[in-house]
Amino acid sequence: MKSLKNECTRRLILIPYDIEEIREELSFYIVWYNQFRPHEYLKSKTPQEVYNHSPPLKVIEFKHNSNLPELKLNISYLDGWKHLPVVEIKEAA
Repeated sequence: MKSLKNECTRRLILIPYDIEEIREELSFYIVWYNQFRPHEYLKSKTPQEVYNHSPPLKVIEFKHNSNLPELKLNISYLDGWKHLPVVEIKEAA
């Protein structure tokens, strides 16, 4: 409930009065929370990854030389909702 309040309802500028709009907002938050938001307690995995027993993501080791891989940061938003970011870090091709 704390995460729901802090990350969802308190970030909205206007709370919709229509119960269907509130349900839609909460359903988007729940999808984002379970499928895209990394959790510190779960060692930066999402609940969906833990539930499905997904293998850990490839860890990129950083070294102090010039042979570092080039990374690409991709930020999108779950169904256009600006307060539900989906962040991906990938090695650039």
